Amino acid sequence: MSTDQPQKTSEDYRYSRLVAMSREDAETIVKSGTRETARAAEAAAKLGIVDAQLVWAQMLLSGTGTRQDAEAAFRWFKVAAAAKRPDTLNMLGRCYELGCGVEIDYAEAARLYEEAAAKGYDWAMFNLATLLFSGAGVRQSYRDALALYVRAARLGHAKAMTVIGRFREEGWSVSQKPSAARRWYAWGARGGDFRAHYRLWQLSVMTGERESGLAHLTQAIDGAYPEFCRDIAPDLLADSDGQVRSLGQRALERAGATRKSDELRQDATVSPGARQPADAKPYRPKPPKDLHRRFRLPLFDGLLSSAKRAWRRHVHNPRAKREVADMQAPRRRPSLSTD
Repeated sequence: MSTDQPQKTSEDYRYSRLVAMSREDAETIVKSGTRETARAAEAAAKLGIVDAQLVWAQMLLSGTGTRQDAEAAFRWFKVAAAAKRPDTLNMLGRCYELGCGVEIDYAEAARLYEEAAAKGYDWAMFNLATLLFSGAGVRQSYRDALALYVRAARLGHAKAMTVIGRFREEGWSVSQKPSAARRWYAWGARGGDFRAHYRLWQLSVMTGERESGLAHLTQAIDGAYPEFCRDIAPDLLADSDGQVRSLGQRALERAGATRKSDELRQDATVSPGARQPADAKPYRPKPPKDLHRRFRLPLFDGLLSSAKRAWRRHVHNPRAKREVADMQAPRRRPSLSTD
């Protein structure tokens, strides 16, 4: 008995699976990417399936299942971003931030992150906050960066929780509070962030609680990128504790894992919690000049700013200077203190 329907092959099944895949499956497909999967992803991308366009762009960027081509990957990220979905805008922003297939343009990356963040996407909030923290392509503002990290953390973003912990530990635009920092690190670790686990291990060493911190160190190594493991391995191998040295050996083995150096991730490559090279001076940004403003209500703060600008215009006016000189007591400049 003949039929007009063609017989399905294993590649057809892969294509059907790719069309119906969830976003959680995308990363798995990229990692497993055989040539057949790459061909199916390319076919689905050309049919206008946005998730497939993201997968195909990632494969082109990392060279998984196909020839590596960063410029073609950027073009596909740009095609996907035409859908104006926040995740596609975020990934296109990553291309501009890291220079993947295009010249680095921090201002354009910030614009894309801002557009995606306005749609409630936590990764875009995190990435935009990192640009604000470093002042790359935007006016540097620790206060605005912290506000975005908090917004992302409220959506369950573990990395943002870790960075907030660093803000509380270092006193960046907020008062220093080690206990609050540790709580934020714990929340970040609970969400699976390896940097939070590693910082908790460091704090446990500082407080003499090494035994309880070993579990955090183990989880940090198991969840970290090979680059991070390569950075921490020398310190662990030089430790006097045998268990720590054993974990240092594990980190060294993890550092040898194969991973494309230019593979694109949603998160920022450099964050306030990132480890600095051994020969680099630690980065300690100065607290913002408007530190007192966090205690004020927005309406009062706006009125105070208007009064301050009016007073400056007044005192720089020559006629006003003469009037002030004739007064028995000179006018006092408005105080910006929080008392």
